[in-house]
Amino acid sequence: MTIDMRTRTNRDIRPIEPRSFFRELPNLLMTTGPQAARAAARLGLGPLSLRVGDAMCTLVPEAGTIKIINDATSGDLVVDMSEAAFSEWAQEVRTMLALLVSGDAQVSSGDSNAALAWDVVLRAMVDGRSLYEPASISFTNLDGSPLDLNRSFTPDDDDAEMGRFLEQAGFLMLRGWVGPDAVAAISADIDRGLETARKDDPHRWWAKLENGQETCVRLKHFDRISEAGKRVAESDPFRRLCNLTGDSFAFPPSWVESLIKPTGVVEGPSEIRWHKDCWQGKHSYFCNGVTIGVLLAPSDEVTGGIRVMAGSHRTNFPAVDHNIDEVDLPVRALHGAPGDLTVHLSCVMHETVAPQQGERRLMYAGFSLVDPMSGTGVDNRYTIKHADWSNAVSSAWDVYA
Repeated sequence: MTIDMRTRTNRDIRPIEPRSFFRELPNLLMTTGPQAARAAARLGLGPLSLRVGDAMCTLVPEAGTIKIINDATSGDLVVDMSEAAFSEWAQEVRTMLALLVSGDAQVSSGDSNAALAWDVVLRAMVDGRSLYEPASISFTNLDGSPLDLNRSFTPDDDDAEMGRFLEQAGFLMLRGWVGPDAVAAISADIDRGLETARKDDPHRWWAKLENGQETCVRLKHFDRISEAGKRVAESDPFRRLCNLTGDSFAFPPSWVESLIKPTGVVEGPSEIRWHKDCWQGKHSYFCNGVTIGVLLAPSDEVTGGIRVMAGSHRTNFPAVDHNIDEVDLPVRALHGAPGDLTVHLSCVMHETVAPQQGERRLMYAGFSLVDPMSGTGVDNRYTIKHADWSNAVSSAWDVYA
């Protein structure tokens, strides 16, 4: 079993000239054309015209393929970008959403939602990665029997069964993996971190509450101020979880942070609607990363929590898909008690739900697949600062959906 979906490395990135790309694209479409055309048809997409520097090209969905019209624009949707931006888009270094958010691409004519959806068609054309098809994903145990997606695991459960669940569903819910003393110590370190948090510190994220006050909601580099958090994130149980699928993950984690989820947030990077962690780009360079969350307070219908879309890491979706609630994949809320763990993959669709009462706290540790050439964790740094990206994704749901 594996959750390693990488097909590229950073060493593969090179300048791609748009005219050369469009001359070579028909060779790819001999194989991927039907797949790309089906994605465009299911998304209801018309032609996409690209203006890249002084180069122009229009991609036209047709029966069984995508037609390429060079040196011309036609149709309602026109997107402008530089050659450097196009090169990154073609190689999945950055997605259309990341380019639009950063201002490095502009929709000069037409619907921005359609421009975002063309990301899926591009990936089908270049990488053969399919758009999600209803009823196309099933969930099975190692013996072929149906997987119980409501199952939770304890430290006494079998690693092979947990690994199969993670591979199939893209998440795990784990009961009783961190003791109460460690939970209390980590929470106390959060309190100390909040006491010294400053708004001018880029590693401290802030949100505005409905009463007008601003409050710190995330402590980045938490392992630098919490010995208890560092010990848990670098513990043998966490190493065990990274080894479940037999893939090579770098250890210790590449990042550790704590999150504070208060009631009444009206602005800022707190809760984020459905998204994948690779929506900025580089899916084919670092997915799947593993994020392990330690619940430090109850997560339930009242205090909120993370929700995951089972199996969504095994297929592709448009960014900010306004039809996401109609997708037929099962959704599970990962509710639990202090000391429970959540695990989710970087490419699984997930969202967080705000508390109706009280405050929710948790600690996250992120683990990266090993680069076989360097022996270190792959670089999964975002091109947009993460706080800005979280704000941008939240805003995108309003702007684009």
